[in-house]
Amino acid sequence: MTLNKMTTLDQIQQIKSSVSPWNLNSDAYLQKKQPLDQPMIESDRFLPFPLSLNQKLNLLIRQIQLHLPVEPLLEAEPELAQLADEVLSNVPKILHPQHPIQLHQPLVVRLTSETVQTCIEVNVNQGQHKGSHPKLFEWGVRSPNLGWRDEVKLWAATKHLQCDPDHLYLTVLALRLDDIPQAQLHRWSIEQQQATETWLLEMFEKAYNLSHTPAPSTTETSGLPDKTMTVAEYLETIPEVPL
Repeated sequence: MTLNKMTTLDQIQQIKSSVSPWNLNSDAYLQKKQPLDQPMIESDRFLPFPLSLNQKLNLLIRQIQLHLPVEPLLEAEPELAQLADEVLSNVPKILHPQHPIQLHQPLVVRLTSETVQTCIEVNVNQGQHKGSHPKLFEWGVRSPNLGWRDEVKLWAATKHLQCDPDHLYLTVLALRLDDIPQAQLHRWSIEQQQATETWLLEMFEKAYNLSHTPAPSTTETSGLPDKTMTVAEYLETIPEVPL
């Protein structure tokens, strides 16, 4: 299977939705500790918060760091002011004149096997580091626990920075519109690094197998890729999501 285009997290979400056998609404599943070969999947219990709000928050933080006008964003989404204040209060280095935290830095990492050849593209908030202990930061109206997007970012950062997984940290600042924020520090590990890569490869391989399974002659399967498509062609049908 050859994939010549970049694969973003939003496109991975589309593929994951097509091949994932898990019921994300199951409380039993959410409370169960995930084995190493199944990276934690973000809980649907946090999805009622609109994703666009977090995207606008990230845009606002970047504009504040670059001293660009923010009034139009604040007028359209008044609650952004409270969320931005909490981010800047808890991560004050964002406003440091030397920008020790690089916001929305693109990382591109190859994912390859005998059947998978693609590039995973992620954007991270990366703290400048001296030595071998790089730090990433995430914030938003979300859970403080690691979700699959966090794990893919940590996997990609480990590859891109060529660092020891045990020396990579992610600070998650979970915001709430009606409560105080909760910060949680996560340390990555070689086991999680290997498990996440295995999960990604298995997911792409499942998508490839689905795309090459003969379609039923009398019915169509809603929500799955066209059985005559290659995975590369299927990815072309997934729209880019603007940030």
